[in-house]
Amino acid sequence: MQERGKQDPDQLAQKNDELLALAGCLRSNGINVAPPDHTG
Repeated sequence: MQERGKQDPDQLAQKNDELLALAGCLRSNGINVAPPDHTG
C-alpha cells in the first residue's frame, strides 16, 4: 500500500494531462484559464 503523502508520478502526469485538456477545452469556448501553479 502506498503512503498517503506520496503520489504516483504516472498518476500525477495523467492528472496534469487531463487538466491541460480541460483548460484547452475551456479556452476554445472563450474562457481564459490561468495555467495551474505547482506551488501547492
